[in-house]
Amino acid sequence: NHPHTPMSTPELVPYQHFTDQQSADEFCEMLQQAGIAARVESNAPLVFDPTFANNAPQFIVFIAQSDFEHADGLQEALSEAAFARLPKNYPLFACDNQQLIQILRETDKWSVFDVALAQKLLRERGQPVEREQIEQWRAERIAQMRQYDPTPASQIVAGYAFAFVGGLLGIFIGWNLRNNSRLLPNGENVFVYSPSVRQHGVYMMLIGALVIVLFAAWNLMQTGI
Repeated sequence: NHPHTPMSTPELVPYQHFTDQQSADEFCEMLQQAGIAARVESNAPLVFDPTFANNAPQFIVFIAQSDFEHADGLQEALSEAAFARLPKNYPLFACDNQQLIQILRETDKWSVFDVALAQKLLRERGQPVEREQIEQWRAERIAQMRQYDPTPASQIVAGYAFAFVGGLLGIFIGWNLRNNSRLLPNGENVFVYSPSVRQHGVYMMLIGALVIVLFAAWNLMQTGI
């Protein structure tokens, strides 16, 4: 007798990203009902980050690589029914191929529905875009959005000026420079400004707060309290 060898379970890999859990769970359930093994994972950090730079969760649906084609077919079938109900003057119908490709390059600016419609229109026009290309564009888009914004020299000058005269506006400008962030398509939050600019924001908040305290103390002394 030969020993029984259990069937190996296929490895599940990331298939689609969502920024809210409900959408991810509903999509996962649809795949499971169609006989596709799927699960949802979140990349939410285990430890809370008080800077809010990495607290935004991202929900990822995992399936087997061999099920990608089946899952794509399911999504396409669902989308077809929705596409059929669109009015003839729906804005994307008037887009040329380059405009549709731009939608696929910047999927974070568009709804999931519009991204799927852009893919469909390009296929119908004989210019299909493969999933691998869209994923590459997505990675490039994330890398681009990770770049720091240029140093806002005028804001820095104004922030220090208001901070030294004890204005709350100086503290607000400093807080904005220190904490301003943006959400990436993968659900991660990153700071908008470089560490050196953010350090200026910290100095503005400290100077502004110190000037307000000193001014309050001076007023108390003047009133003889």
